[in-house]
Amino acid sequence: MKAMRVMNVRAQQGISSRRHTTRMMAAQQGTLMRSFTLPSTKGGNTKVPAKNGSVVFFFNKSDTPGCKAEADTFDELYGEFKKKGIQVVGISMEDVDALKKSNEGRKVELLSDADGAVSEQFDSELKIPLIGAKLGFSARNTFLLSNKGEVLSVWQEGKSMGNVKNGKHAQQVLDSVEENIKSSNPLAVLFS
Repeated sequence: MKAMRVMNVRAQQGISSRRHTTRMMAAQQGTLMRSFTLPSTKGGNTKVPAKNGSVVFFFNKSDTPGCKAEADTFDELYGEFKKKGIQVVGISMEDVDALKKSNEGRKVELLSDADGAVSEQFDSELKIPLIGAKLGFSARNTFLLSNKGEVLSVWQEGKSMGNVKNGKHAQQVLDSVEENIKSSNPLAVLFS
């Protein structure tokens, strides 16, 4: 009887820990993320975070309407991020050739996380709730990173794509850059 209770307790603990590992929780504000390098649509590999900080937005698949809309809004504000010295990269678990094919002419650099390691590092890999099966796509999360890799701000869009579709998401991220990261351009301080 005692052995059966111990097994039940262990089984309950196992269920509890499995639920914890399958819960979708993006890297939190204040977390220090490891730097990483991924293949880029601009050619070669790109290291993140950059010298002044980085915006990293994860997306499912580049040729879908929501993901295209998100990349378009970051593209529209690309010059504003660049003035502040902030790197903007989109990350998908697609291979780099697929990203290049559907994003020709885009200013924002897209990176291929084909093996999902970076998506997993940021807890941004889509999984089936409760069972945790990986779906092979990145979840729609955005992170503002300091130059040291500290997460300064987090946005989780998930299925609710209101701010992505209306274009407010990229502006919210730009506003957070202005609040959290000092410009490396000394003239920007004089004229702001």
